[in-house]
Amino acid sequence: MAVHPNAAKVAAAATDLGLSVELREFPEGTRTAEDAARAIGVEVGQIVKSLVFTLDGAMVVALVSGR
Repeated sequence: MAVHPNAAKVAAAATDLGLSVELREFPEGTRTAEDAARAIGVEVGQIVKSLVFTLDGAMVVALVSGR
């Protein structure tokens, strides 16, 4: 299965850490938390959004509920 290069990088990093991940792509896309929840059959609150910011030259990652 061909995957997006960014997804391949994440999978490779997980493998390097000894983790096993299953990559799944959705042809209809998952542009919103609601789309992602619908695609995998869960509640929106079970989706985690990652937001990345630059603050005073440092990268900050916030993991927040899809809700």
